[in-house]
Amino acid sequence: PDVTTYSDDLRPTLTDIMRFVPVHLCHSFCFWFLGIVGAYFGVLFFGLPALPLLVFSIKAFGRWSDTITEVGYQMVAAYMEIVYRTKVVVTGDALLWNEGCVIVMNHRSQIDWMLFWNLLARFGKIGHNKIIVKDSVKCVPGIGWIMQQAMYLFMSRNWEKDENHFKSVLRYYVETNRRVQMLLFPEGTDFCERSKRQSNRYAQKNNLPTYNYVLHPRTLGFAELVKILRHGNVKSVVDLTIGYPVNIPWGARSLIFGNFPEEVHFNIKRYPIDDLPEDDEGLQEWCKQRWMEKEETLKRFYENGRFDAPEVKPIVPEAQLRRKMVLCLIAWILFTVLALYLVCVSSLCRWFCVIGSAIYVGLTVFGGVEKSVLDAHNRMRCLSGVQKVN
Repeated sequence: PDVTTYSDDLRPTLTDIMRFVPVHLCHSFCFWFLGIVGAYFGVLFFGLPALPLLVFSIKAFGRWSDTITEVGYQMVAAYMEIVYRTKVVVTGDALLWNEGCVIVMNHRSQIDWMLFWNLLARFGKIGHNKIIVKDSVKCVPGIGWIMQQAMYLFMSRNWEKDENHFKSVLRYYVETNRRVQMLLFPEGTDFCERSKRQSNRYAQKNNLPTYNYVLHPRTLGFAELVKILRHGNVKSVVDLTIGYPVNIPWGARSLIFGNFPEEVHFNIKRYPIDDLPEDDEGLQEWCKQRWMEKEETLKRFYENGRFDAPEVKPIVPEAQLRRKMVLCLIAWILFTVLALYLVCVSSLCRWFCVIGSAIYVGLTVFGGVEKSVLDAHNRMRCLSGVQKVN
């Protein structure tokens, strides 16, 4: 497709909507129902009982929270491939499922991060994945609560406001020896007509080249991320490029109106973290160079319909992955239906949901579950005499 046709131009006409409404609205309703309602009950029934673990074992709390998120994200990946029938193609280097890494990816669509889980389902452990997201997401019932519990990094895009929390969470990963696969979108927002204009104005003002396929990256956060995490279990930086050769979804509305991607392609380049510069300026320049390469890579991709690199054989065989996805989807549907039934027939269950929701709302108001985790970790670190990571 012509990538200069931006997201706002891909909105379907009324005729398109009417043609797709019966099937696609049904698919979309089920997807959002399972995603939102299922996540809400999932965090209450499985996440809430884990909160007392903060008093006894933060590592056990972290492992249990990662397991909950992995099940939920497997459901999203399964729905994308089984119901929406999105084809996933991976080229370049392979991801190592047990290796901690920083992953930097271009942000072509608002649903890139959902499709990223389809990649991890083949090459990584989804529960190890952490994403840097907008701080407003933490207030979303269910989804935002479990992201808090899984220690996602919430950012307001104001570095002066975010810096202390940003570094505290990264130090927590290092000091607890967490093997994280941290996904970062250095562009800060998805690629659309408005963001491209803003990026080009910035380029012209600073005598930089203008881009047609990516936005100029914000490199300060990337440099801090690598500087801190290289002291822990992070062994590589992965340059991940995403492309849509058939149709480009513009966001969540794509899944409602039928413009879900027929294919999504990922191109992977893995760099050992010891090969990266150690100073801020060098790391920022390294990131900028990768984005210059992405511009050329995506130009060839949209001309040829594929990336130049050879396809990668996934760690998980396709047949095994399909069975796992089907079982996960069935289990998630049954759990959501059972939870709804219990709420309808049991006043005890209803009170449990009300009290549980109040607990998560209260935690969110006072900084989020991640603040409670950091406070508990700092207390234990002080008691054990472990030195703080700089």
